[in-house]
This record gives sequence, C-alpha cells and structure tokens, in this order.
Amino acid sequence: SMRALVGLLLFGLVVVVRAQGPAGWASLIAARSTVNEVRMQTLRQRLNGLADRLKGVGDGIATDTLALGLRVRTLTGNGCSEGQFQCGGDAPQCVSSFLACDGSAECRNGNDESTTTCTNPYGGGSVFSGRTRFTACAFKGPAGIRVLITSANELPGRSVLTATVVVQMLDGTIISENTSGNYWFGTEMVQIEPTPSNRVGIKCAYNRATGDCTGQVVNNSGQTCGDIVLQ
Repeated sequence: SMRALVGLLLFGLVVVVRAQGPAGWASLIAARSTVNEVRMQTLRQRLNGLADRLKGVGDGIATDTLALGLRVRTLTGNGCSEGQFQCGGDAPQCVSSFLACDGSAECRNGNDESTTTCTNPYGGGSVFSGRTRFTACAFKGPAGIRVLITSANELPGRSVLTATVVVQMLDGTIISENTSGNYWFGTEMVQIEPTPSNRVGIKCAYNRATGDCTGQVVNNSGQTCGDIVLQ
C-alpha cells in the first residue's frame, strides 16, 4: 500500500542518514530548514498581501493580521526543547535556559555566557509599543499599549524589571499603571506582571534580529487577552 511504501522510504532515509554519520544528520536538518523556509515565504506573502489590502482601513481591523504574523515568527524552532538554550555553532548543543548568564559556561563554545546572550535589550529608560485587539479580559476591542522600562537590575539568569504600562483604547481612554517583570536571558522571554487594578500583563519572545517582542497580553489568571508585537 501507499502507506507502507512511505514508511519503507522513511526507514531507508534514516538508515542512509545514520550511515553517513554527522554529515547525514546535517543534510537532513538542512533539507528540513529549506522546507520550513518555503512555508515561511508563503506566509510572508500572505501577510504582506493582507497588510496592503488593509492600508488606510484603520488600526482596529489591521490588528486582525497579528495572528498570521505570530505564526510566521514562530514557525521554526531552534532544535531544543522548551526551557532549553541553544548554544549554536558547528556542533549544536542544548543546555538549561536557567543556566544562561549565571557566571559559569555550560556551552562548549561559551555562548551561554557571551556578551550578546547576556545583554538585556530592555534596560532602564527603554520604551516599546504595539497594538492589540482585546478579545477577552477587562477590555474589549482594539487598543494601543506602551511599556516604559523604569529600571533593570541584573541578576544571574535574568534581569528584574520595573515598568509603567500605558493602555490607550480606541475611544481615547488612557490607563497608566506601574508593575514589575523579568527578562530571561536564556529564553529571551519578557514577562511583565499584570498591573494591580486593570490586570494587563505581557508575555513575549524577543527577536534579536528584528528587535520585536512577539507574544500575548495576559491577565492575572494567565488568560490570553489578545496578541501583540512590541517594537
């Protein structure tokens, strides 16, 4: 049957890859990366097409393209499990993300203690903003969100943040509250705790190549209130 034939071909591919050793695995990974790049290019074209069609329509509708943008940004992984740091280099290695920037190198190439890895992009005085569409939680509809980092205290594995979160609704209502959070070096994740009264928090993944932070607006129960890309 066709299913049996596909299974036989896959088995043969694994045998060939194993026989070739590291070079075989590298070829397999490269082939997978090529397929993923084609998928990403298709999604980028769809996203750009939607953006062109929505120009001038208004921020409320334009924010509906966020879900597709998030999919493009998270399509491919780095070869490590959740909670692990990819050391990179010619011989990829995964170590616990909690060990990154703790003062002791776990990666063979030392990348977990490199200046690039251990530099916090959200230092005191940094300002980042984006738009979201609240689909749940205390607010409803489109809104702009601005995050001002008021201080950053470097600790092993993370940077402890204090921040002011400003929410501006479509009707002009502006809400500003102070809160705290963390930037985790090993995962490049930003976690802004929900504000005390309006319970608006942010969890996003920093992209060092673009400077964007892609994730969700959340409340104090961890419920997703909407998607967001902070720039």
